[in-house]
Amino acid sequence: PKIFEYTKRYFELFLAQAENHEKNEIYLPFVAQEMMENGSISVEVINAASDWFGVTYYKDKDIAVETLKHLAETGKYPSPLWQ
Repeated sequence: PKIFEYTKRYFELFLAQAENHEKNEIYLPFVAQEMMENGSISVEVINAASDWFGVTYYKDKDIAVETLKHLAETGKYPSPLWQ
């Protein structure tokens, strides 16, 4: 999909401009918004009842790993996630 190549370029610009990579982050919704505004993509929003979690900082890793493990153990996510 187009979004991967676009996001790669967005990330390269981020790396070239960002001064504090440990605290700065790329917001994927901003990438999608920019692509919608320039007509590159259209997006359909689907309601979901699931809880959101993310990995922004290294300290978030343990929580994300445990959450994914629990989701796999309860059958909500496949295991392995990717093959």
